[in-house]
Amino acid sequence: MSNFYNKISSVIADSDFIKNFDAVVQTRTTGASVHNLNRSAKSLLLARAFAISGLNVVFITADDKMAEDYLEDLDLLLGHDSAYFLPDYEVLPYEQRSPHYLIRAQRIETLTAAVSVKPAVFTVSTHSFLRKIVAHDIFGNNIITLKKGMDFNPDVLVSDLVGMGYENQFQVSKVGELARRGGIIDVFCPSLHKPVRVEFFGDEVESIRVFSVSSQRSTGEELESVTLIPSREFSLHDIDTSEPMWQRIHKNGFYDGIELDVALLLPKIEPFLNYFDANNCLVFWDEFQFFQTSLNEILSETAELYQKVHSQYKKRILPQPEDIFASEEYINRVFRDFPNFFLNGSFQDFKQATKILQAPVTSQVNLQGSLELLEQELATKLEDGYRIVVQSDNKSQSKRMQDLLPQFENKMDFTIGVLQKGFNLTDAKLAIFTDHEIFSRYKRKRRQTQFSKEEALVDYESLKPGDYIVHIDHGIGVYAGLNKLQVDGNIIECL
Repeated sequence: MSNFYNKISSVIADSDFIKNFDAVVQTRTTGASVHNLNRSAKSLLLARAFAISGLNVVFITADDKMAEDYLEDLDLLLGHDSAYFLPDYEVLPYEQRSPHYLIRAQRIETLTAAVSVKPAVFTVSTHSFLRKIVAHDIFGNNIITLKKGMDFNPDVLVSDLVGMGYENQFQVSKVGELARRGGIIDVFCPSLHKPVRVEFFGDEVESIRVFSVSSQRSTGEELESVTLIPSREFSLHDIDTSEPMWQRIHKNGFYDGIELDVALLLPKIEPFLNYFDANNCLVFWDEFQFFQTSLNEILSETAELYQKVHSQYKKRILPQPEDIFASEEYINRVFRDFPNFFLNGSFQDFKQATKILQAPVTSQVNLQGSLELLEQELATKLEDGYRIVVQSDNKSQSKRMQDLLPQFENKMDFTIGVLQKGFNLTDAKLAIFTDHEIFSRYKRKRRQTQFSKEEALVDYESLKPGDYIVHIDHGIGVYAGLNKLQVDGNIIECL
C-alpha cells in the first residue's frame, strides 16, 4: 500500500460506513451496492477492498478513458505494482489492423500481472471485459524465467522468443528484439528498462548481464535471474488452425489484425475475468445501470459488422461475433460464480443489487480559485475536528501551497500526488482537497507510460522528416531523418 493510503487508513477505519463496507467485502456479500460516491471515493473503496481482502479486484467501467482515470487514483492509493489497466484494442471488430505498440505493451504488462500469484486491482472497460482473448494457461506458458546455473537450450530460447513476437536481428537496438552470437543471446524485453545479455555454456545459463544499446557493452550490472515476457499476446507456436490460416501465418507471421482472429488461431480463448478463480477475485461494477445498454450495443455492432464484411469479402475467413465478445449468458455466470459489488454516484435500483449502502461522502465546495474561500473552508473543518489532506501534483506546488497557507502549518497534511476529485468522508471527519480543484486547473495526467531511456521510440516507420517529436531528456524537436554516427568505435544509426 502507498504512503498516502497508510496515512488515511487509520482515519477511515473509524467510519461506521467503512466498517459496514468492510463487512460486506469480508463476507463476500454479493450484490452489495454503494451509492453517493464520486470517482475518487470509488477508488478509495476499491483500494480498501483490496487491502482488507488480499484478493484480486476487477473493476469494470464504461470505457477506456474512465478505466485509465481510475488507474491513476489506484496508483496513488496502492502503488504502481498493485494497480493495472487493460486497454481495449481501439480497432473495430473485423478491421484488419493491429492495435498500436503502446496498447499491446500495456495489455501484455497487465496480462502478465494477472497470471502471477501476486494479487492486484485491475481496471477494464466494458469492451475489454467482454472481449475473448488468449487463455490464461496459454499466456502464462509463454513467460520465461532464466536463472544463473539453470539448463535451457539456447536454440529453444531463440525459437520461443521469435514465436512470442521478438524480432531476430544482427544487433539489438530497440524493445522487442533479440540477437544471437554463438552462445550469447541479447534480448530487449518490453518490461525491462535495459536489454540483457544471456551467456550460455552449452545449455547452462552462465551469466545474465545488463548492457547498453548505444555502446553494446555491459553496464557492469549482473542479474541472478530475469523474466522475459511475450512481445505479443500469444506465440506462433500456440497456433492450431486450418490450412488457409496457416498459409497466411507462414507468409506474414504476425499479420495486421491477427489479435482479432484469435478465435480462428488458438485452441482456447476466454474473457479476461477467467484469468482469475472465483475464490480469489472480487468483481466491482461502475454505474452498472448502464451496462446492459453497452452490452447490447457491442453485440449489435459486432453482428452488423460481421454481416457487412462477410457480404463484401465472401472468401475471407471470419470469426463469428460470439467468438469475439462474450454473451449475456456469460454475464449470468459471472453473477452466479463471483462475488459482485456495485459502486454508483446516486441511488440505483436494479435486481442484482441485494444490499444498499449509502456513503457519507460529499464533494468539496467550488472555491473558484479563491484563497480566501479556501482559508474559510479549512478553518471551519478544523474547528469541526476534521483531518485535512491537501494534495499537490509535485514538491514545488506542495511547498507553494504551504507558503500560501502558513497559518495552517502543522494543522493538516500536505501530500504529493493527487486524486481525480477531492471529497469529504463525513463520518470519519476526513477531508481531501486537490490543488487542481482549488485553483480550477485541468488535472495533468500523472501516470505516464514508462519508456526505457535506452529505447523510447518503437514505431520509427511512422516518422517523416519535419514531424515534431518529444525527446525524453531534451524536450520538443523536429525529426530530420536518420544519420549514421560513430559512438565508442561503433557505427550507430541515430535520429
